[in-house]
This record gives sequence, C-alpha cells and structure tokens, in this order.
Amino acid sequence: MPADLETTDGVGAGSRRRWEYPALVALGVAVALVLGLTFVMANSDRSSDAAAEQAHREAQVRTFLNSLAVAQTSNDQDAMAALVDPGAVPGVLEAETRRMTALAQLKFSDWGYDVPAGALTQEPATGAPAADEEIWHARVLLRYALADVDSSPTRKPVSMVFSRSGDTWLLLVNGATVGLDAARTPGESWHGPWEFGTVVTARNSTGHALVIGHPAEKNFVEALAADLDEAIANTTELWGPWWSERVVVMVAGSAEEFTALVGQHHDGASIAAVSVSDAVTPGSGEVSGQRVVFSPAAASRLTSVTRKSCAAARVGARGSPLADERRISDVGLGRIRRVRRQSWFGSGLERDRAHPGGHRA
Repeated sequence: MPADLETTDGVGAGSRRRWEYPALVALGVAVALVLGLTFVMANSDRSSDAAAEQAHREAQVRTFLNSLAVAQTSNDQDAMAALVDPGAVPGVLEAETRRMTALAQLKFSDWGYDVPAGALTQEPATGAPAADEEIWHARVLLRYALADVDSSPTRKPVSMVFSRSGDTWLLLVNGATVGLDAARTPGESWHGPWEFGTVVTARNSTGHALVIGHPAEKNFVEALAADLDEAIANTTELWGPWWSERVVVMVAGSAEEFTALVGQHHDGASIAAVSVSDAVTPGSGEVSGQRVVFSPAAASRLTSVTRKSCAAARVGARGSPLADERRISDVGLGRIRRVRRQSWFGSGLERDRAHPGGHRA
C-alpha cells in the first residue's frame, strides 16, 4: 500500500480529530446567537414601528381636536359640519350645534382637549364602512378655564369615537353629549352645564364671581350673583386675603345635571348645594375645578335668607385653607359653625359636615 494511503488505528476517514468537536459546538452557538439577534432586532424594529405609528395617530387626533375645539368655541357651524362624519348616527351634528350655542354664552380663557399617551384604541368596524375606514376610540381630557374666574384650567374625561380614512379623521360620537342613547361611547364622560341646554350667566359686581344656570332659573342665578359680594367679603374676613376671591357657581336644572356635576352619590333631593374640586396633588398648592353647585330644588326651597346663608357657607368652604386638601377638618368645621352662629352664616341650615365627593349644605 502506498505510504500516502496508510492509516493508523483510530485516525481513519470515518474518524474526527479531537479538536473538531469544540469547533463545531462554537459554530453552533455562533449560529444560534446570530439567529437570536436577528429575531430580537426584527421584533425591536416592529415594536419601534408600532410605537411610531401610534404616536403619529395621536398627533393627528390632537390636530383634529384642536380644530374641533376652535369650531365649538367660535360657534362655526360650517366648520363643525365638516368635522362630523356623514355616517354618524342621526343627532350627533345637532348635538354639537346645541353645544356650540350654549358655549357662546360663556367666555373661556382656555378650551381644548388633551390626548394622553395610549389613549387611542382601534374598535371593530360595524355597518358597512369604506374599505380603508378604521374606527378608533379615544379617552381624552376636556381642558377648560372660565375667563376671569379660573386661575388654571380644569380637566374632565371625555370618551370619543372617530373614523379614520388615511390621514382624515372625523367625529362619530362625542361622549359628552346628553340624551343621545344611540351615540353612547365606552368609557367615562363628564357632562358640563352646556350639555343640558341653553345657559344664562350672571356676575357679581367685581366680575370675578360667575353663576351659570339655565333660563328657567334665571332669577335665582341673578339673586345668587348679588349674594356673592357679601359672601366673598366675609370669607376673606374669616380666612384672610390669601385666596383668589374668585368663585364659580353652577345651578343645576335637573337631578341628572346635578349628579353629572357633583358625582353619582348626589341627586340634589336632600341638599341645597355641594362644593367640589378636582383631585389635588399633595403639596402642589394649587386647586383647580373648584365649583359650588346648587341643586335643582334650591331655587324653590331656599328663602332669600337661607339662600344667602347657603351661598356664604359654600363660599366659606371654597375659601378655606383646608380646601386645598379637599376636606374640612373637625376644627375647620367648628370654626365655621361658630362664625355662622355669631354673624353672617345665618340660621335654618343643616349643619355642615364632611361628605364624600364634596362638602354639602
């Protein structure tokens, strides 16, 4: 046998050299790592693309809602008609028109919508939508401040449904609408007094206290506005001049409106008024959305004396330093009770007491 074909035991053509095994293992690990990295990078790219697309959609909705807010506060019916989807259920455009008419009676220093991150979710398309039409639900925040009385805007949740075709967004449902059962939305929506019909307003002599109601309560609204000068002056005398001396009072025209303004625990049947505000961040030193809300029964049940006493009690709670924490402590209540017995709080009212969701009188 030629020398170059000679073999030795254990080192034949069917045998592998001892160093080949670690090399093969290393190669397998390298291939697995490459494939794993490719998979991770692909997933990362898809996640980044999805996040970018979501951010793009949210930016488009913000632009749309800016246009909606301008139309709402300028009472521009043509602009509003262009923003409502022609396929929306009957009554949506009419509801928006009624809202614009009511808002025209008020002056705002701010009115708009905030779109929190992650607020948009796609909904199944129903009916017979166009081939490229998508349905999106958004949980947004109505942001508004009443001119000359609100030092900072309040924010209230509103649920909306939009149609999307390409880059065009249109309104299908505004969850703030009242009385349109066919246009309900998932999620919570706040309802302002302008959702319950035409509004009337009156201010105190300085213009820094505003009372909002409806035509049926016009005389009561004007009487309350006249009461507020004295109530504000006495509150400042009681608590000191640190507070803004600005007050917003709302007069509900129905139990439904009263509940919408102050929370589901109240229907106004047994109380005259409630003080409410937005949730307060401890230590922030700022309170927004402070309102005194009178029940629909207040106009007929309160005399001129008890009306003034009730306004004084509620404004007194509004001006309290303890109002920053959305509560009145036993000490604070005791102080209010003593002052009421001695002077301007009058008589004939139920004793003030802390109450979930606000302070009642």
